[in-house]
Amino acid sequence: MIEELKDLDIIKCIKEDKKIPIKTFGLEKNVFFFSDLPVSYPFQEDQVKCKTVALPNLPNRVWVHGMDHYLAIMKRDRTGTYYRCLLNLINNDINLLTRIKLKEKAHEKLFSFADRYFKIKNDNERKSYIKYNKNKEIEVFSYTIRGVTSYRTISTNYLLLSNTKSIYKSQSIRGDADNVDSIVNRINKRVLGTSDIKELDKVRPSLDEDRWGVFDGAFGVKQIPLFKNICFETLKHEFLINKEGALEKIKLLTFDLLQQFIENCCDDQRPIGSEIVNSLYHDKGEREKGEKVFNSLYPLDKMVSAWLNKDTWHRYNYEYNLSPEPYTKSTLINVYDNIDKFIFKKIQGNAESRILIKSEAKLTSGTASNFENGKPSIVDKETFIKNFHSATRGLFEKGFSQNVIFIGGIVTHCLTGQQEGFENSDIDICFLNIEENGEGEVTKFIIDYFGEDYAKEYSLNVMGGHAVLSKHYPNRPVQINLHEFRDIQDILLGVDIDCSCFAFNGKDVFTLERGMASLNHRINIASEFSYFVRGDNQYQRRLLKYSERGFDIFYHSTPEIEDLIEKFDKNNTSIYQSGFELLFSAKHNPDIFKSLLETNRQRALPYGPGWNKKNFDKYMKDCFDIVFDGYSSSGVYGPCEDLATLFQFRESLREELNESLYWDFPRFPEEYGYAKEEEEDREELYEDLPNLEEYLNLDENSDIRKASKSLRIEGEGEDDGEEE
Repeated sequence: MIEELKDLDIIKCIKEDKKIPIKTFGLEKNVFFFSDLPVSYPFQEDQVKCKTVALPNLPNRVWVHGMDHYLAIMKRDRTGTYYRCLLNLINNDINLLTRIKLKEKAHEKLFSFADRYFKIKNDNERKSYIKYNKNKEIEVFSYTIRGVTSYRTISTNYLLLSNTKSIYKSQSIRGDADNVDSIVNRINKRVLGTSDIKELDKVRPSLDEDRWGVFDGAFGVKQIPLFKNICFETLKHEFLINKEGALEKIKLLTFDLLQQFIENCCDDQRPIGSEIVNSLYHDKGEREKGEKVFNSLYPLDKMVSAWLNKDTWHRYNYEYNLSPEPYTKSTLINVYDNIDKFIFKKIQGNAESRILIKSEAKLTSGTASNFENGKPSIVDKETFIKNFHSATRGLFEKGFSQNVIFIGGIVTHCLTGQQEGFENSDIDICFLNIEENGEGEVTKFIIDYFGEDYAKEYSLNVMGGHAVLSKHYPNRPVQINLHEFRDIQDILLGVDIDCSCFAFNGKDVFTLERGMASLNHRINIASEFSYFVRGDNQYQRRLLKYSERGFDIFYHSTPEIEDLIEKFDKNNTSIYQSGFELLFSAKHNPDIFKSLLETNRQRALPYGPGWNKKNFDKYMKDCFDIVFDGYSSSGVYGPCEDLATLFQFRESLREELNESLYWDFPRFPEEYGYAKEEEEDREELYEDLPNLEEYLNLDENSDIRKASKSLRIEGEGEDDGEEE
């Protein structure tokens, strides 16, 4: 069933302080930050990049994540830092091994870290059931009830195993303590086919009957890998030692073996698989095999898996500051050093079935219908620079430091030359390596480019880690990200929308593989990776918004997603669904599609003809005064009079962030009521905000005039600050 790694042996090895040779590469400052990288994105207080060293806090965190979490990190860490830290932890706490309950039973993979390693509290109730179904597949279902207050949390887990696929799903449902039995009964009825748990608890599982029975554990079985897979791994390791030599051997494989090897690399969770595939994918000799053969070897959906696996690996390593060796230190692509790779390619064959939502935008430029296979998918560098200075109205023509990075939709607009849909994109700026003197760097930048008297012409607003300077229409707002980044790759690994995964440092434009694929195919990839970058509800809105700009939505296929599509009820769509299911509902329900495209009022800055500094400042101040309760602005921008208070605002204003749910596991209908209540609470909070038209009708002399059409620039809480 599930192969269980016996980490107990590793812990014994650590305890006995055996001399294990560890190759070290020199670790940079060990800085820890949470998984949501701040790229024009609202952060909760505990999600801001920590300035403290992570490892001294490891003893406390072991009890949060479980020991095997850090054993997994240790296997990635080639510096030996986590090994030494865990060794010290165990040596200083002789009772640690007896308190940590290491399980060997395979089914324990179904349960949370806390349940696996610690005794279950008396207030917890856990049930597990197993079935050998008519398709000769093993299904396991469990649920756990936690909580001692008026609310209970029901955690459900589902596992399906067969010779051809493995599906694991997990979800948590919140409910009133008085209603928990009713919720559990409905869940059991839906999954197990019965709500009579007492009778089901008497049933023992059988291989001959297609029915659920009590599951009390199973041991995993170790298997010797296929000889073919051993050879594949040998080729991968040789690639690390001698790249060119390994590639020549790989090219000598027969077609069927090469196809299997490429698929094996695409599914590899380590970057080595992606690096090998990308080296072959961009090899001229491979492309000379002919389009049909090339597409069969390198199907788009498999390439997407490789790119996402690599980005996931590096993003994880950034989070724990693990050395990237022996893999490539940077996955960046210099766009104009590789302009020959930016070639338009229409999606064909099986990949077409992965297009979830086809863009129906009626645009005159920059769309797939205006390109031909083999034609450049971006403008030349000279035109890009011209587009950039035009879009920024010459504000940065004198040049800027290379630690100033422009990202987001404004760079996409300049690369594609597409006007429609990008007319009102704001200008997103990040800074590199400003940890030591962040306030000084930002202050100098603002004074250099906006003048010492910036406050006379510009409106300054701030929310959490983002400041917005507005000179008002037709000047685009400039959004400054106040968070700290180590390098450009650090920034791009936190971008959710692929077509905006580009960064410009004044000299060069950089991207990742998925950014290049996005412009070449005019798609954005709906994936779990990007979903967890942005969060539920926000991510789906952004994908749909860019579909209005000519980018199809191409989904990353997994067994869980295909299972969800197969079982999806098109007659039971809801705006309160989550993850991929919400996106699928938008595809089949025009009302949900339209609703998700609507701008959230509290995340918007007014912009357009008729707005000037006077009415803009008054509107923003009134909004803030209404919502701010002395502790939190609840996601509304706060007006900032000068730079002296800018960083004070950064520390004092808390931002809202929707909690990310599972991407590939739908909400239960029982949860819709809670989601609706939360939405109604938000609407009630903002219903007292002033009417935009009242402020639009005021000119410089406070005379009433006819209101002109208002555009709205979205802030970093929703959309990289771009117009919806």
